[in-house]
Amino acid sequence: MNSLVGGVVAAVVAATGVPEPAPAKRDPLVNDRGVKAAQAFAQGREDFVSFAVIGTKGKVRGYDRARTYPAASVTKAMLMVEVLRRAEGRALTTAETDLLYPMITQSANQPARDLFSLVGSPGLYAVAEAAKMRDFSSANSLFESQISAEDQARFFVKLDGLVPRRHRSYARRLLKSVIPAQRWGIPPAARERRLTPFIKGGWRSDVVHQVALLEKSRRRRVALAVLSETADQGYGRATIEGVARRVLDPPGDRRRGDRGRTRRRAQ
Repeated sequence: MNSLVGGVVAAVVAATGVPEPAPAKRDPLVNDRGVKAAQAFAQGREDFVSFAVIGTKGKVRGYDRARTYPAASVTKAMLMVEVLRRAEGRALTTAETDLLYPMITQSANQPARDLFSLVGSPGLYAVAEAAKMRDFSSANSLFESQISAEDQARFFVKLDGLVPRRHRSYARRLLKSVIPAQRWGIPPAARERRLTPFIKGGWRSDVVHQVALLEKSRRRRVALAVLSETADQGYGRATIEGVARRVLDPPGDRRRGDRGRTRRRAQ
């Protein structure tokens, strides 16, 4: 019966000259035009800006990717991973979850200090080595650790593999549950592409950063890190969102172009 149907279909195609429709191609999550628009946007900002985007195939694109910045709270994600790695063969204790949850979802500082006192800089360096970071340094300080956009994107795209299997869902749940007040920057751009963001931000008087793993599915994901040196928190958040919207611009969408290039970094 199947061969008969196939023969009929082939006969119809031969008779009409109309081929069967080709399988639909999936839009890439990131395309070269969007990255170039983001590069132009970053170059036109008043303060120092760096970004890096990495897909599952490992291709790295971005702008000023290796420049280092004080981490602020971004290193809390690395700290979480090291705590989970040390608990690979056991369940997490209540004391650990009572510190991890507010540290990630609310970016609470005291829980981070408490956990850092247990793992120290060697713990952060262990995660950096596992993620194959190149620019990371920590002089016995969590918040003053030096990070680059490329390293942080590399870390987030490998996040699942760095966390022990038994704790993987927990880590993803924390990064997915960051409070609404801290879901500025990349998440609004991700929602437009129907991507699920797993995020960690970091900010203080002189920097505003955000790093995210963005998923359409477990096999379709990208990591985006945007780091900025600025004394204006609102301007820094707008920079991050501007970069993210351009990087995640769907193919063929030319509405945004290079808008927003109104302020140029001082030389």
